[in-house]
Amino acid sequence: MSARAPTWPKLKFNARQEFVIGGFTDRTGSAMEVGGLLLGYHDPDGKLQYAGNVGTGWNAATGAALRKRLAKIEVARSPFAPGTVKSGRWSKRAAGAEHWVKPKLVAEVSFAEWTPDGRVRQPVFQGLRSDKTASAITRETATEASRAAAPSANRAGTVKVSHPERIIDPSTGGSQWFTVAVRKCRP
Repeated sequence: MSARAPTWPKLKFNARQEFVIGGFTDRTGSAMEVGGLLLGYHDPDGKLQYAGNVGTGWNAATGAALRKRLAKIEVARSPFAPGTVKSGRWSKRAAGAEHWVKPKLVAEVSFAEWTPDGRVRQPVFQGLRSDKTASAITRETATEASRAAAPSANRAGTVKVSHPERIIDPSTGGSQWFTVAVRKCRP
């Protein structure tokens, strides 16, 4: 069985940002714990937009503490902009199972990416943030690193080609890729 060589690392990028907690659901089998947090952010007009829900990242004790804290700020109506809260394609949440809360608490969440419909994919709760106000939370966007800050790709030695003889693309004989890579690395 082959394994990935240490010279060929696999890196996974996760986004991370704060979200306003606008509601929660009960944990299946235990109404004393949070099952999921309904997340949102403020749009440029100040309206709270639904960004999806997170249902992992805490243990039973934290789930119970979250439930107790959220129950104190529970309200009858959704704080999200009308029509934005919908169960996802894979959601097990029944309509009407949500508990709405005053949008006061801020959760830090890591996630894989934004979906085309504006929801977080594969979110994981990291904790509550007491140093940020809910009204300041907006959707963050990633920016490209500045080219000036990026290391130069034209320096010799920045790319090590471990097997230059390996044919990567049989239709070109395999040497075109290597030639381009070497040309970019030479000063």
